[in-house]
Amino acid sequence: MPAGFTKAFAMRLNDQSKIKVKEAEDGEPIEPNTGYVAPGDAHLSIHSKGGRKWIALSRETLVNGHRPSIEVLLNSAIEEYKSGMIGVIMTGMGKDGSAAMVKVREAGGSTIAQDEQTSVIYGMNRQAVEMGGVEYIEPVTEIINRIQIILKERGI
Repeated sequence: MPAGFTKAFAMRLNDQSKIKVKEAEDGEPIEPNTGYVAPGDAHLSIHSKGGRKWIALSRETLVNGHRPSIEVLLNSAIEEYKSGMIGVIMTGMGKDGSAAMVKVREAGGSTIAQDEQTSVIYGMNRQAVEMGGVEYIEPVTEIINRIQIILKERGI
């Protein structure tokens, strides 16, 4: 997503969501019930320090032709959350995030992809499915229900 778009996108998601959604800031702690949108032209990763999880932003090299890259975020989340991860990949062009979804499954986490029928572009999610990185394929309207089922099964 381009710089300038992400702040407005985060505000729109915040207005339509039951949780707080905001554009991520470098060095801020990750808070419960909060969604973070990577700023345009910055990779977002998660790191632990002092028993807390923190957001780190970087302008490192493009990954899969993108910055921000889902690959960067998911790989850092795997390191922090391991089998507690739930990876979700939705509509989008290219293959960004597909290899990391395979790693989420290999780490024992759960993975969900948006189905072809409800995708505007069945690209990234298709790649993740074809690579074996997806456990559940759901219509966009059912992804939240699948997440709730997974959390309930985990006793969360």
